[in-house]
Amino acid sequence: MRNLWLSLLIVLTGLVLILTRETAPETLSPQADPDTVAADTPADESLIEPESTEVERERISEGSGEVAVDQEPPVEEPIRYPGPDPVEVGECSLLMNFYDADSGEPVSGFLDLWRIDAPGNDSWSAGDQKQKDSLMVKEGQVQVDLLPAGRYRAYPLFGRAGTEVAPAFDISGQMTVISLAVVVPKFERVALHLVDESGVPLPESMLAKLEFKDRGYKMDMGARTPDWKTSRHAKNSNVIMGFGAGGGYRGASHRSWKPAKLVEGAVDLGLIQEDTLEWRKTQRFGFRFDGGPHTTVEFETTGAGIYVAVLPNREAIRDRLQFPADVTWVDLTADLWLTVYGVSIDSGAGQTLASRWLGSVVHLRLSVNAFNNVSVKWAPGKETMPDTALTSRSSK
Repeated sequence: MRNLWLSLLIVLTGLVLILTRETAPETLSPQADPDTVAADTPADESLIEPESTEVERERISEGSGEVAVDQEPPVEEPIRYPGPDPVEVGECSLLMNFYDADSGEPVSGFLDLWRIDAPGNDSWSAGDQKQKDSLMVKEGQVQVDLLPAGRYRAYPLFGRAGTEVAPAFDISGQMTVISLAVVVPKFERVALHLVDESGVPLPESMLAKLEFKDRGYKMDMGARTPDWKTSRHAKNSNVIMGFGAGGGYRGASHRSWKPAKLVEGAVDLGLIQEDTLEWRKTQRFGFRFDGGPHTTVEFETTGAGIYVAVLPNREAIRDRLQFPADVTWVDLTADLWLTVYGVSIDSGAGQTLASRWLGSVVHLRLSVNAFNNVSVKWAPGKETMPDTALTSRSSK
């Protein structure tokens, strides 16, 4: 009997415990309190569960001040290149005669023939169109056949840069004959004024020790776009097309150094041929004092005949260079290259030496083993050379 009462007592006790656990209120332990964890315990990021994508996007949005909106990635627009732009043909012929505007003698060279306001087509809008490219004018004449009637303009590439070309003309019928004057490049005598960093002309005592050397020229090829051209525009195209041509250098390393000859305080550089509408030349000359380090002066010939360039003082450059104590100025001199870009002085347009020298720019290049290359440009008339540090190359 006692065993029966003990069994009933155990069953009733179990039921009371079960009911108590199911009905008792939950309490958070201190370790589960997020505020307590955040304030008292450094977080171990390796144990933190990654946040969901939505939580992360909300956090980024709150920090940036922008509302994150789900969107599909943009679809790239397919590339549409311009279509062909063929020239029209016709039944007209054109005979062109070219002569020197000064002497009246026949002149020859390459020529572009432009059709003015040529009609558009499926791919291009109306506008000026190059009907013939690089025609060869021989003994002052060239004939072109199968041209549509209309308005044209000749662009003689052998004409002098910066000059006006002949006006437009009309052709019709079987044969049209025209004669056009061309201003051809001449040889100009070039004089170069040399000034210091303050724009003061170098004194004759320094110029008496000056030597110079013709270092050739750099040529950029490519017909210059006529300023009267009305451009044609590609239809239904999202590509910007660019066209260009190369160039090159004509060196003169075989030429020797010679004493500078002065004319009215400027260095007489001799005769230089002017540029054409097709070729643009940048003249290059070297200058040095008593056989010391040389400076290269470059300038584009414009027909002005007079130019100016800053010849910087190397001692002043040394003061602006910061280099390690175990490197001497003598060590750097052999690897320091100075190129100065000169500018023209057009006295006919009211330009003066005092105003034009401000446009001269100095380019310093320094290449020394175990150090990073240095390249600095500045215009002494507008600014001083910036302080420049010679730093060691980082180890790889």
